[in-house]
Amino acid sequence: MVFSQEEHMMFTLSIQSQFCAARHLPLIKGPCANPHGHTFEVTAKFKSSRLNDDIVIDYNQLKGIVDQRVKAFDHQDLNKLSEFKNVQPSNERILMILFTKITEALPADFPSLHSLKIQDQVGICLKYQPK
Repeated sequence: MVFSQEEHMMFTLSIQSQFCAARHLPLIKGPCANPHGHTFEVTAKFKSSRLNDDIVIDYNQLKGIVDQRVKAFDHQDLNKLSEFKNVQPSNERILMILFTKITEALPADFPSLHSLKIQDQVGICLKYQPK
């Protein structure tokens, strides 16, 4: 059987964004239980198996969607935001909330959000990828 090249294509596009925020994690013993701040680096990974006019997507359109959701946390005390009313603003919760917000904002013809990564300190990175 002969397949065209397009039947075997998969493109992965990464969009990076960041926000600065304060938080405290009262359920964790140690210094993170105290108020502190981070510059959070967020990487959204999208996958697509199709091209539109020979491109996956206008990268700036996709970056705009990601940035708008990520920047909503910028220069905020995460513990005071409604998204974290009943949970602590751990990196795990941040990723789950951002994944939902970004996914809900994507038009149907856009690449699908595959995973999100967050880094709040050098050398440690957490990835969220739903099953």
